[in-house]
Amino acid sequence: MATAVAFDTLKLARKLEAAGFEHQQAADVSEAMAEAFAIAEVATKADIERLAAANKADIREAQAATMAAIREAQAATMAAISEVKTATMAAIAEVKTALRESEHRQAAENVAMRSALRESEQRQIAENATMRAEMKAENTTMRAEAKAMELRMTIKLGSLIAAGVAVLAAMKFFGH
Repeated sequence: MATAVAFDTLKLARKLEAAGFEHQQAADVSEAMAEAFAIAEVATKADIERLAAANKADIREAQAATMAAIREAQAATMAAISEVKTATMAAIAEVKTALRESEHRQAAENVAMRSALRESEQRQIAENATMRAEMKAENTTMRAEAKAMELRMTIKLGSLIAAGVAVLAAMKFFGH
């Protein structure tokens, strides 16, 4: 692989003498340089080209492995996002169903109350007015509570989604 380098000691000695070295000093420096080059292993152009080709192959292999790992991580991330989305959509559907059932029950209760109020209206006009006011207040409170519950559920759902995305981003960033 490595070869010795040919070295012209006479040429170096002459240059050193021209630069102001004494003849013996120039000869000694030239001889020392020749000995150093004789025992040193120097890479040839072919050696360097072989190493460059091997490095390129290693780099291509590392790039391919990295790209495969990235694709795998992306697929896992997309699957996890899909699972979170499915779970979120199911939770939203449950909340909507519960709200609809609550509204239907409330509507049925309202119909029954109105019927009872109409029957007793002729006998207790004053009490009927009080009951209507109480029903309106109760209805308003229930709607406010339903709105508050809807807001809390929306916030919790958003937090779950944000936490899921943060976990997925961390997994992608740290390579897990």
